Amino acid sequence: METKRNEKVDPTEVKYRHIRNYDFNGDISNRGGITIAYREPNSNTIEFAVARCNPSDNFSRKMGRIIATGRLNSVNWRETLNMSFGEFHANIQNLV
Repeated sequence: METKRNEKVDPTEVKYRHIRNYDFNGDISNRGGITIAYREPNSNTIEFAVARCNPSDNFSRKMGRIIATGRLNSVNWRETLNMSFGEFHANIQNLV
């Protein structure tokens, strides 16, 4: 869901990004990968948590979302960054 400039962002809305591994042929592998759960509590703060799938396991978006969301709701696993949503998206692969 895209928000317009004058709309307020729901600080409790969790969004997801899935990053997949590639095999030797350059195709998306069904093994391993990363799921990132994140939310924007205010305009310059991003909270996120990561779930990594073992390279020997089949990647599951559903399980990745469950684990990453649980970690996002845990103070011990959650990371907080002072950056805008756009900066977070531009640098997401460098952050994990």
